[in-house]
Formats: sequence, C-alpha cells, structure tokens
Amino acid sequence: MAPAKPAPRSTRSAPPAANASHLKMHNTL
Repeated sequence: MAPAKPAPRSTRSAPPAANASHLKMHNTL
C-alpha cells in the first residue's frame, strides 16, 4: 500500500505517520 512515486529515502526514514499524512493529502485533493 505504498504511494505512487514517493521519495524512497523519505518513505524509508519517515515513520508510518508520514504515510497517513500522504493519504490525507490525497483524500483532500
């Protein structure tokens, strides 16, 4: 359930919370 084209380094370093934020942004859009 990974994003479409996110930063591999950011996704790897960023916690699961970052994923939720991305999902929220997509939902808002």
